[in-house]
Amino acid sequence: MTEVLLVRHGQASLGGPSYDQLSTLGYQQAQWLADYLHAQHQLNPKAAMVVSGGMKRQQQTAEPILGHLGHTSALEQSGFKEFDFESVVMSYLELNPGYPLADKPTSNDLYRLLSAAMETWAESGLKLHAHQESWLDFHHRVAQAWAELQPLKDGRSIIVTSAGVIASILRQLLRLDNRATIQLNLQIKNSSVTRLHYDGSHYHLSGFNSVSHLEHPERLHAITSA
Repeated sequence: MTEVLLVRHGQASLGGPSYDQLSTLGYQQAQWLADYLHAQHQLNPKAAMVVSGGMKRQQQTAEPILGHLGHTSALEQSGFKEFDFESVVMSYLELNPGYPLADKPTSNDLYRLLSAAMETWAESGLKLHAHQESWLDFHHRVAQAWAELQPLKDGRSIIVTSAGVIASILRQLLRLDNRATIQLNLQIKNSSVTRLHYDGSHYHLSGFNSVSHLEHPERLHAITSA
């Protein structure tokens, strides 16, 4: 049976010069994930391919996976790039200049802010600039990339992407509404694996947001979502 793994990138560099760059922990998460997938592959060898949305943090997460498979590069599908969450948040703050954001916001503060911004975006309540995607445009882009995907028959296709894209794919497959899509998005952990099986006509969800490679006492600190 055809297997598709949706992998979220490792922890990015939140607060650094560029978010689109794995943090030191993000690189470690990616390596642990690659080792885990390699062990699974040895137990159940299949033809495999790796697809990336092409963002730096996605490509950097894919690199150790490719190394274990003996591949030189991932196939790039720009439709699997993340939406520009920073511009969504900034557009929300422009509409809400009095939003109570601390000078040094905690992860919970940022979670609430992103949730509120995404809900407003989904309701077409943001004043978007010409370069910004609407909520529907984003999901249309992901759906088009998903439709163009040609997973390996009786093989394993690994898509290294981001939380918004994974939530969008599941939105399509599970027919989720806006609120459920946003809630799903905000749950997805760094370097997590969501597993799908394809029977030739339908995709079936068999695992969501798994971080088995991090569920060891010495690695629990590495379970992150930002």
